[in-house]
Amino acid sequence: MVNSLKLQYFNIHGRGEPIRALLHYKQANFTDEVITFEEWPELKGNGSFPHGQLPVLEVDGYRMNQEDAILQFLGSRHGLLLNDARGRYLVNYYLCATEDLFKTVYNKYLFGSNEDEKKAAKADLIENQLPIYLADFEKKFLAEKGDETGWLVGGKPTIADIKVVTNINTFFLHPDRKSCFYPVLTKHAPNFIKYVENKTTGDFSGFFSDSTNRANYGC
Repeated sequence: MVNSLKLQYFNIHGRGEPIRALLHYKQANFTDEVITFEEWPELKGNGSFPHGQLPVLEVDGYRMNQEDAILQFLGSRHGLLLNDARGRYLVNYYLCATEDLFKTVYNKYLFGSNEDEKKAAKADLIENQLPIYLADFEKKFLAEKGDETGWLVGGKPTIADIKVVTNINTFFLHPDRKSCFYPVLTKHAPNFIKYVENKTTGDFSGFFSDSTNRANYGC
């Protein structure tokens, strides 16, 4: 039985946000410890953060790292995984595909070494990366009858819903960037994006209404 949960991450969206969203959605009692960018270099070197990375979830003193592994752990605790092999594949597909897509977002678009690199990354996202990922998201979403059930896989909430909705909403649908990306989102995945928007204002609305104070980046 879990007695103590503490999440350590920056006051930004990013990799800690799906974990926050899951804990909020399941009404888990946890400590959300915000690490500042100023204190992070010293903390990073003290040996208590595996791989020198965040987020970290501390469970009864046991320190866990790696976002998707943490989501799998919490999903198991809170009934957000599936038992059948195909369902498990699809859940992991969404975790992996979202991670791959956002490598471009974080590594080049947000944190590129210069403005030219950031502009090129933005163009690549809109013209190349997003159409590929969105088309596949749309195809799998409709094949699973997500437009009828309201969930990505198996007709029930899973960690795939948490990760996908959190990432798409806090980045591509954020007010600072929505005008940049909404046309390509709705062009290539209209049903999938409608699902994300419905979750943002429906099942997960309480969390997103509380997350607007975190740091973000413009278009």
